[in-house]
Amino acid sequence: MLTHRWSRSRRLVGVAASVAALAALSGCGADLQPGAAATVSGTTITDETIDNLAQAFCSYIEQGEKQQGVDDGRPAIGIGDLRLNLLNGLVAFELTDTAADELNIDVPAADVDKALGDLGLPDALDAEQTTLLTGFFTDLQENDLQSTMIEKKESADYLQTYFSKADVEVSPSYGRWDGGKIEPGTGSLSDPVSTTAVPTPPPGQDPASAQKAQEAAQQALEALPPSQSCG
Repeated sequence: MLTHRWSRSRRLVGVAASVAALAALSGCGADLQPGAAATVSGTTITDETIDNLAQAFCSYIEQGEKQQGVDDGRPAIGIGDLRLNLLNGLVAFELTDTAADELNIDVPAADVDKALGDLGLPDALDAEQTTLLTGFFTDLQENDLQSTMIEKKESADYLQTYFSKADVEVSPSYGRWDGGKIEPGTGSLSDPVSTTAVPTPPPGQDPASAQKAQEAAQQALEALPPSQSCG
């Protein structure tokens, strides 16, 4: 049976955005090697890594809907948005892990496993997809625990300050850094208009405006060719 992990992953934009909200990074990506999506203090995150994760998540969403009998025929997320969210997440994982190492903060594997619980991944996923998804969710859970421990040891804004000073470069094909997350731009892999099915309303936005934004996002998502969306 699928657990709460299913619901959280289907709204992956919320997961990655909350992780990426800590980041206030800079870098134009001009010095990146071919095939690199981003570099974080010299560590490369490749396009292949993002592609493989995106394919795994698409299969997870699609198979999860079938297994739960909730497939309404509507796409869950655009591939471009998914790739951006994954890249944001992986950059934040790398930076938080480095910050934790520098502060001599170690999260016991047993704590991560306990918090992770049973992922309940769909049976139809192949072995590689299962490995990729398990690794991502494990890193996500470890990131959550690391962040909590860092805040307790230092301060609530420690990671934000740490991220702002980090050496990060992002490929222009994914967009640009706006000081906190990657914003798609001209020539990026994602449509400049977010096609996330359920975007997070800005603080203070009235319900009517939020509803209109959600409807516009869903319409943009459904207008994408099938090859550019999943779910």
